[in-house]
Amino acid sequence: MLYYFILGFIIFLSVVLFRRLLPAILYLAAHIILVLEYAKKKPPQSPNITSNNRKGSKKNKTTRRLKNSTPLDNHVDSKLRKSDVRLRKVNQSNDLEQSSMASNPKAKKDFSHPIYKEISLKNGEINKLNKLELIEKLNDLKLDTDNGSKEVMRTRLKAHVKKQMLSEAGLELEDKSTYNCPFDYLLVIDFEATCQRENTDDYIHEIIEFPVVMLNAKTLKVDGEFHSFCKPVLHPKLSSFCTELTGITQEQVDSSETFPVVFQKFEDWLKEKKLGSEATFAIVTHGPWDIICFLHVQCALSEIQFPDYAKKYINIRNLYSNFYKTRRLKINQMLEQLGMSFHGREHSGLADSRNIKRILVRLLKDGCIVAFNAFFTPSQSNSPPNKRKGAKKERNKTFIPEKRTTEKEGSN
Repeated sequence: MLYYFILGFIIFLSVVLFRRLLPAILYLAAHIILVLEYAKKKPPQSPNITSNNRKGSKKNKTTRRLKNSTPLDNHVDSKLRKSDVRLRKVNQSNDLEQSSMASNPKAKKDFSHPIYKEISLKNGEINKLNKLELIEKLNDLKLDTDNGSKEVMRTRLKAHVKKQMLSEAGLELEDKSTYNCPFDYLLVIDFEATCQRENTDDYIHEIIEFPVVMLNAKTLKVDGEFHSFCKPVLHPKLSSFCTELTGITQEQVDSSETFPVVFQKFEDWLKEKKLGSEATFAIVTHGPWDIICFLHVQCALSEIQFPDYAKKYINIRNLYSNFYKTRRLKINQMLEQLGMSFHGREHSGLADSRNIKRILVRLLKDGCIVAFNAFFTPSQSNSPPNKRKGAKKERNKTFIPEKRTTEKEGSN
């Protein structure tokens, strides 16, 4: 119809140019009548028909795209679909964790209460305080200053003020002896593994130190420790760089059991402490490397099933950064911000675990919610690690022995 209208308008202009006004008016009137008659005869489409046509057109476009797509396109689409499935699974896990946290009274809060607006205004006032004013406020409230950073003291003051205002409004929790943690125990783990000054592309890291610090999440006391060195198999002789970095000697690993034996001792230790049966627990690490680059690779190498309790864990590096609003820091940097110093030898697995425990205690005391914030998926094991702890930048991918892994899965 638009085509006819444009054509008629062009003829009308041509008639006007030839100075024949009356015929032009008659022609234009006749043309408008024809257009109106054509519009009356054309049946209008219902909204349902339009939507169906659109759906059909999308389906046809999808069919044409699949027919014209290359094998590479299909491969990319397949990867994207698998990625979406993994993302949905992670979201489902997050939903499960949130539902479990909902059973905790601390997670149930009515933010429509006017007290939360007053808390927000109070937080704005705290944000304007300088470091000396923060120290003065904390001393008046008899809170720790620890010579910590401004960010840490600000967060600590906000947590105290919030708790005090909620208590005055009658919204404070009845059980004041517990902290914001849904678990009974927190197991701090910091593996040490074989390494070289310059790792090759096919280099496999083997765990040579297995340290665990068991923190009671209710009393913030250490209720036990598990510690053992492991004898490496692929690289039985430690490099001088590995010994210099970790402090682990050749004699210590030579006199130790291999990883499968040590791992079984750890499983027995969990049963002895009744962890997983009568008491709940979660693993705490500094970054994702201990789970992705060390434990998963070592389990595949030793033909051991990767434990379910390690598929969800607490990354204290991210937890600290998000709570205190800082960049992601190393262990000694976090301790420095908290006004503490590192105890023991850096890159010693047991010393690192004990110092991570100290950071964890401070987080809990300052009101941080310590819950799962990291999830392991097998696809992560093929992604390159950001950095080998204590070593130079590492650009190689983590190698996983495909044959052994396949045989293990087939046997299951």
